[in-house]
Amino acid sequence: MEAVAARAGVGKATVYRRWPSKVPLVVEALRAAGEERVAVPASGSVEADLHQLLTDLIRAVSGPDSVLRPLVTEAWREPQLGEAFRQELVQHRRSVVRDVLEQGQRRGELRGDLDLETAVDAVVAVVYYRLLVSGAPLGTDVARCLVDQLLRGMRPRAGPHAGC
Repeated sequence: MEAVAARAGVGKATVYRRWPSKVPLVVEALRAAGEERVAVPASGSVEADLHQLLTDLIRAVSGPDSVLRPLVTEAWREPQLGEAFRQELVQHRRSVVRDVLEQGQRRGELRGDLDLETAVDAVVAVVYYRLLVSGAPLGTDVARCLVDQLLRGMRPRAGPHAGC
């Protein structure tokens, strides 16, 4: 709260009058961030669109101003914050990935029997795993390599097979 007050150029009492604790402050910040909608890429290629989404995600979460790590930690400790995090950020970003995958299905670039929820998870899982668990680098080649490997499993296949 002290840092927020300093950045806003006001006293801590002013911040506390509006937000009685850090949870309501962060919840409101998440709602404001959620309003900044991520555009759905529409290049006409699922490969290019996924690459763009992942490149943008990697840039956002690994930049010097990223607050994702501490936010995820606090979201587990504070149920109200966790719910706001999931509703305002996670669900919206999932819907953008889902839109890209659905467009790819309509164009015949992806399997029609694709489990979209699992596919959405797969698209972003490596980025979050590296950021939050393994600490492996998120270099510029990660998005390209990930899209290439994912699409091998999502593209239409010849012959019958059972779901996942």
